[in-house]
Amino acid sequence: MGSRTARAIDVAARLSAATGNQAHTDEQPSRTRVTVAIPDDLSEVARQTVLAALAALPLTDIYGHDRAEDDTQTLWVELRDRENQP
Repeated sequence: MGSRTARAIDVAARLSAATGNQAHTDEQPSRTRVTVAIPDDLSEVARQTVLAALAALPLTDIYGHDRAEDDTQTLWVELRDRENQP
């Protein structure tokens, strides 16, 4: 998918389907961030689906994983416009 918005919609849908949680997007001029809560009981199939979605991202995009003090986990992806990269 070409545009950052289209890629964000695709990534959010994949992550929502894999985790069973609604993904959220935050669009800024330089990037779009997609976040989704990771359930404690994420199955191996769901984990592989999440990893496949991340592996399909272009090199201009980045992702990470946060764990809060209460042990809740969040996956985030930052999508960037390809033409604005060095």
